[in-house]
Amino acid sequence: MKKTIVEILVLSVIALFYACNTANHQMYTRINPDGSCYREFKGSADSASVAGDTSKNRFPVKLDSSWKMRIYGKHAGDSILKQIDKQDYFSNFRDSTFLSYLIVQKEFPSVKNMADNFRFNNSDWDSVMPVLSWKKKFRWFYTYYEFSETYPSQNPFATIPVGGYLSPEEIATLYGHHSELYKGKIGIEIRDMLNDMESRSNAWLNRSEFEENYRFLQKHYSDLKNIPVDSAAFSEAKDSVYLLFGKDTLLPDVNNRLDSVLNIHFDTRNFSNDAFFPSELMEKFEKEIPDYQKSFGMKLDYRLTLPGKVVETNAPFLTNDTLTWKVDAYRFFFTDYTLRAASRKPNYWAFAVTAVILILSVLTFLVKRK
Repeated sequence: MKKTIVEILVLSVIALFYACNTANHQMYTRINPDGSCYREFKGSADSASVAGDTSKNRFPVKLDSSWKMRIYGKHAGDSILKQIDKQDYFSNFRDSTFLSYLIVQKEFPSVKNMADNFRFNNSDWDSVMPVLSWKKKFRWFYTYYEFSETYPSQNPFATIPVGGYLSPEEIATLYGHHSELYKGKIGIEIRDMLNDMESRSNAWLNRSEFEENYRFLQKHYSDLKNIPVDSAAFSEAKDSVYLLFGKDTLLPDVNNRLDSVLNIHFDTRNFSNDAFFPSELMEKFEKEIPDYQKSFGMKLDYRLTLPGKVVETNAPFLTNDTLTWKVDAYRFFFTDYTLRAASRKPNYWAFAVTAVILILSVLTFLVKRK
């Protein structure tokens, strides 16, 4: 059993909240006044990508003819990066002082079209489907634009509610941008508060992982070998078995010690026997147990530009009307993570028409007085 279900779950649990070898991508979205839009990714240039070898594609999307590529380079002595062609790139790419990067871009006729057709289909987010919304409101002097992009929650654990361990405010503080709980606290108190919340988050994860293990064994109990008790007794013992781990169980221990804890509870050694968990169960395990850690293998530096001037947003960074968010699976594991922004653009013709009407009104009034 240690060589099968346990080792895989150990890796998945550790990776779930402690993964650090993530792929970082830069994504930029521009929404035009007519609702059409543009999305691009920026990354370092390499000879395979420039040559068009899509099998070596480093971007989180599958590149086809609908994606256009631009190459930028900076030669030694140049002050700025400039767009170059493939020939120029291959003439210089072996030069250690030559700096280059790629931009792949795609135009969409509408935000709805982008929502329906865009997918992170060459990445660990291939199952992540952002929900996009776009509204345009005409208000005479100004036209208002509202955009949102929501990354749905990826939490696959439904058996044990996280609410029994963390409040919504604590989840938003530990895995989001919520800061209300910091008020009145100094740094040391904030550190202690976060450590306590992280400990309770780990406790929830411990119990959830245990439930997934145990439920899988219950479901396939008839396929297990040399079991010393019947399925009813095994199911009834679940809570008692978990208590044997102790209150302060660390993440790997739930999985590393499951077979030994079962042996202790049922006074046997059969749960450590290699024959206990047949190899044919592994395929079922891989299909039925979600890949919990997969979405933690990627993160985005997301930039957005809307028409006109930004008037409202939840973006933590705003530079020259370009909004920036950090997006990763920590932020949308427990709850939906929504990027929101609103802007307005002056209708200059409306100001001109209004000015003309006012002038004519004044002139009419003056003429009538004469």
